[in-house]
Amino acid sequence: MYTSITTIYNLRFNFNVFNILMLLLVNNAKKAKIKSRFKTIFYKYQEQEVAIKDTKFRKEQEDVLET
Repeated sequence: MYTSITTIYNLRFNFNVFNILMLLLVNNAKKAKIKSRFKTIFYKYQEQEVAIKDTKFRKEQEDVLET
């Protein structure tokens, strides 16, 4: 479980890693539940990353216009 949590906080998380780690897990219902959590958090962080990049880009554009 701790490996799953550690992996999910990596913003460059790759779902192939999930599939490799979860090959050992036989219970498909549990596997699907964990994968769903991974996807939810991954997309949340991905949206935050896009918002940060967008804010940075807008700030740079404002700075260019001011000079």
